[in-house]
Amino acid sequence: MVLRGDVHLGDFPRVQILNAHPQYLLGELLD
Repeated sequence: MVLRGDVHLGDFPRVQILNAHPQYLLGELLD
């Protein structure tokens, strides 16, 4: 999964990127 501990509560930029690009999140899950 993309959320493997490297994403923290304060990591807003990455969270926003994942929310804005669900296909990217899907790609991470399928990778």
